[in-house]
Amino acid sequence: PWLCEGTDTRPDELGFQPAADADKCTNLATKLVFTQYPSSAFENLPFAQQPVVRAEDDDGNLAITYEGYIFIDLANNPVGGLLLPGPYYKKAVDGVATFSGLYINKAGEGYALKAFGLGSSGDFILTEGAAFDVLKQSADLSVTVADSPDPVTVGAGLTYTVAVANAGPHTAQGVSVSLQLPAGYVLQSGGGAGWSCSQIGNVVTCTRTSLGLGQTVQITVQGTAPAQAGSITATATVSMSESMEDPNPANNQATASTTVVELPPTGPSYILYLPLVLNNPAP
Repeated sequence: PWLCEGTDTRPDELGFQPAADADKCTNLATKLVFTQYPSSAFENLPFAQQPVVRAEDDDGNLAITYEGYIFIDLANNPVGGLLLPGPYYKKAVDGVATFSGLYINKAGEGYALKAFGLGSSGDFILTEGAAFDVLKQSADLSVTVADSPDPVTVGAGLTYTVAVANAGPHTAQGVSVSLQLPAGYVLQSGGGAGWSCSQIGNVVTCTRTSLGLGQTVQITVQGTAPAQAGSITATATVSMSESMEDPNPANNQATASTTVVELPPTGPSYILYLPLVLNNPAP
């Protein structure tokens, strides 16, 4: 590309060279070229590589005087997704249009973008980019459950603490935890900051809108142990919106086993009488 006037303030980006003759400064925009383009993307997340389109002449030189509007749209739409949020056009500056914030709202394979506008002579100009895939967002959720105390006596207080963590790489949406309580356990309360909890039978279900990357949150369930001794088990399971994928589902369930013991026998009661002897010698 040729520098028609002034000083090249972006040599690393555009690479202008001093004009050798005045003809180079009258180049007309006859085609569009993507100089930056997404290689892949995630559903509902802005492209990591936002499209950049430049206008060129027939010889591939930057049409630096071009200031027309360049539009962008889907050239291939395999599953009916939408390119969002707009606007879908930019006015070229020094022959270059830079887009920002664009994303596709539905995962699928083989999406492609196209850029188009009117060239310097008023002709329609168009370019299409290579196909790329839009993947579902993913989050590695894990769950643990701990009991306290263990062992516990029949009918005594027994607390379960459920911890849910998100190892990413994205924010988990629509998080849900179910805690299957053992038979005979009497629930007294359950919940945690940011959770909405309910109970049906011996299952406590808690939901939250989202869980960010690297976050760990807890749910505390309090109640009393069954009235019979034995071994009991509580099982916690975590899930999230079906629009997301968990790369490691093996850690989505955890259990806590507790030993319930009888109260120690107290035995019969006895009253012991002892004789009392006073020794008070005369003075």
